[in-house]
Amino acid sequence: MAPSRPASPRPDGIDPAHEHPPATAWRRIRPLLSLLVLGAVVAWGLSGRAGGRSATQSAEAPAATLQVHMPRIIRTGQFYETTVTVRARRDIAKLTVAVEPGLWQDVTLNSTVPAAAEESYGDGRVRLAFDRLAAGETFVFKVDAQINPSRWGTNAGSVALLDGDTPLVALPLSLRILP
Repeated sequence: MAPSRPASPRPDGIDPAHEHPPATAWRRIRPLLSLLVLGAVVAWGLSGRAGGRSATQSAEAPAATLQVHMPRIIRTGQFYETTVTVRARRDIAKLTVAVEPGLWQDVTLNSTVPAAAEESYGDGRVRLAFDRLAAGETFVFKVDAQINPSRWGTNAGSVALLDGDTPLVALPLSLRILP
């Protein structure tokens, strides 16, 4: 009868060296690398390159100043707000905001405040007509919208200010939509 070997506390093929592997630089760097990657992603998101930051663009004419505050980059499916501000330098008999449809392509308009007195389509633009605006007065028009989830790319068009059918000032705009 052969002498019996003492039972090993480890399974076959596992040596004591496997229980305590030597310390390597990679084991110390791995947690730090994870934090650096996470920090880079957060910094990129906060930079506005992933969307969410709004900007104000303006155009001036002898009759009025037009300002549009809206995001330049947005992600698909997100809600956003556009504010149009008009400062009249002279009386405007029938204030009309005209928007090229390309700016609202695959966009759901949830609300417009105040509501337009008339809504129509003419000269390749959506026209929203409001009442008279006296010289020196300011008119603020707000649109709440959402990018349809299937849309990505760039929406481009212009927002124009009209006095009835007479053009006063126009502002070209674009909205970059990320997936």
